[in-house]
Order: sequence, then structure tokens, then C-alpha cells
Amino acid sequence: MDIQNRMSAQLGIIARILTYFFAFTIIYLMWLLKSLLIPFVLAIFFALLLLPMTRWLISRKIPKLLATVFSATLLFLAIFLVIFTIGASAGRLVNNYAVLEAGIDAQIDDILLSIRESFNIDLERTHIIENMFGGDFLGFLFKSTTDFAGKLTNFGASFMIMMIYLFAILAGLTNYEKYFEYLENGRDRRGEDDSHHVLLNAFEEIHGSLFTYMKIKFIASFATGLGYGLIAYFFGLKFYLLIGFIAFALNFIPTIGSIIATIPPALLGLFFLDSAVPYFVMLGLMLGVQMTVGNIIEPRFQGENLGINFMTVILGLVFFGFLWGVIGMLLSVPMLVLARVVLKTTKGADWIVRLMAPYHEVQEETS
Repeated sequence: MDIQNRMSAQLGIIARILTYFFAFTIIYLMWLLKSLLIPFVLAIFFALLLLPMTRWLISRKIPKLLATVFSATLLFLAIFLVIFTIGASAGRLVNNYAVLEAGIDAQIDDILLSIRESFNIDLERTHIIENMFGGDFLGFLFKSTTDFAGKLTNFGASFMIMMIYLFAILAGLTNYEKYFEYLENGRDRRGEDDSHHVLLNAFEEIHGSLFTYMKIKFIASFATGLGYGLIAYFFGLKFYLLIGFIAFALNFIPTIGSIIATIPPALLGLFFLDSAVPYFVMLGLMLGVQMTVGNIIEPRFQGENLGINFMTVILGLVFFGFLWGVIGMLLSVPMLVLARVVLKTTKGADWIVRLMAPYHEVQEETS
């Protein structure tokens, strides 16, 4: 009996070691093959979002091929509109280079003059610019814009591959119930208990959570972008459309996105607003929009329906951002939802699911 117990314990240790090794191997492959995996994962993500509309079109007697093409075309137009907006805004930025440079130089000179008169400290503008931005603020700004445009170009190179994946996945998912019935031994389980539909239930939980998350996230991001754009317009900032669009796009990055979105208007306001009072009022209003949408409206509608606590979201943001960069940050919450559902059906992974659980689940179980 003791020998059997020792063997069972040793086998358990070996199984855990192999599980950890397998997990680290998967993570390493996700990083190594990111150029191949990112288009595929994006295609799955967009296919899940387009699935309800595609199935609705099919239910209206529209052929599956036409419904799939229509949904994919809408996505293509939406992405093209985003890229066109960024390109047009960057072009406008370049065309107004001289105006920006003159405004920034004049504002810095006024600030240095105030410091000289108030504190008797003589500072050179060139030294400040060199220390802050490596010699040229606008050069720094344009380099950042160019780097971002280069990343968009790299994404464009993978765009067609993603669209091919999307079309194939979306066409297949339109009859997902039959596929999962086939995978679950091909038996008709419609009269059985729901617990027998493991794969189907897991898929529908993932799809429902992601669709709800993205619907609320889109509304919250649109409200944030609209608020930032209107505030920037009211205070007379140039590129208010770009400011609003950046706020809209960055708000899809959990937690830190809306904070980063405040940096561009803060910099532009620093150089182009006449005094400190309107500058801080503008920042206060933008932070008010961010706090209202991010901490009141969005949590109220979203709640904790994803089954993931705040700390897990932060760790997932860091982890997937390290693996896949900005795309990883955007996909961090969907990937966490997928991981949670998979872990729920994995033997021995219950403790990880419990670690990811939101506070209300812990409160309900311990009360």
C-alpha cells in the first residue's frame, strides 16, 4: 500500500512538472510564432463578433456565401476607415508643421521668460528640448507618428491573410451547433441534460462574454472619444478630431488606454492654450469624462459578467502586451476569457479559475 501511495505521489509530481513544461512551451511558441498567430487570433476574434449578424442574414434566406462576404466586407470597410482617418490626420499634422513649430517655440519662450523673471533662472530653450525630446520636439513627435505608421504598414501586410482566415472561420461558424454535435461523438444530444454539451456550452459562454464585452467597450470608447474631441474643440485645440479618435481607439486597451489618450491633448494644450486656468480646466474635464465612463458607466453595464477580477485583467494586459505588443493588449481580455473557459473544463485547474474569480463570487461563497 505504501509503495502504491509513493508511486501515485511521484506520478502526480511528474504530471505537474509536465503540465508546467507544456504551459511554458505554449507561451514560448506564442511569442516565437506571433507573426503567424496574431492574424489567426484576430480572425477568430472578429469572426465571433460578426457571427450574430451573419447568422441573422442567413435566417433571412440570404445565402451563406453572400452573408459571409457582406459581414467580412463591413469589417474591411471599418478597418479601412480607421487607417484612412489616421493617415489623413497624420497628413494634416505634417502640413501644419510650420504652424506647430512656431506655436511651440513661442510658448516655450513665454514659459522661460516667466521662469527668468520669477526665479532669476536663465534656461536655454534648446537645452530643454534636447533633454526632453532628444533635440527636437516636433522631430520626436513626427518620429513617433512615423513609427506608428510603420506598425500600421506591418499590420497591413498581414491584413489579407487575416481576411482569408476570417472568411473561412466565419463561414464555418455559421453552423457551429452541428460541428460541436459531431465532435461530441456525433450523437443527438438535444434531449439530454445541458451538462453533456460541454463544447457547445463552452463556445457559447466564450462568444456571449466576448460579444457583451465588445458591445459595451465600443459604446464606452465612443463616449470617451466624443467627449475628448468636443472638449478639445471647445478649447480651440487643433486636431480635435485626431484627439477624439485616439481616445476612442486607446480606450479599447483595458485600464491604461484612456490614461494614455490624455497625453496628446495635454501636450498640445500646454503649448497652445494661453494660460494655466483653461489648461487645467480642459484636463479636468477630460479626466472627468475618463473617470465617469471608465469607473461608473462601463462597470455598471459590464459588471463582472466576464468572471475575471481586476488584478487578473492587469496581469493579462502586461503578459499579452509583452508577448504580442499593442495587439496583445487589445486582445488581453478576450484571451483571458478564453483561458478561463478552457481552464474550467481542465482537470486540476480549478484553483487558477478561483484565482481569476471576481470579488462578488468570493463574497457569495464566503458569506
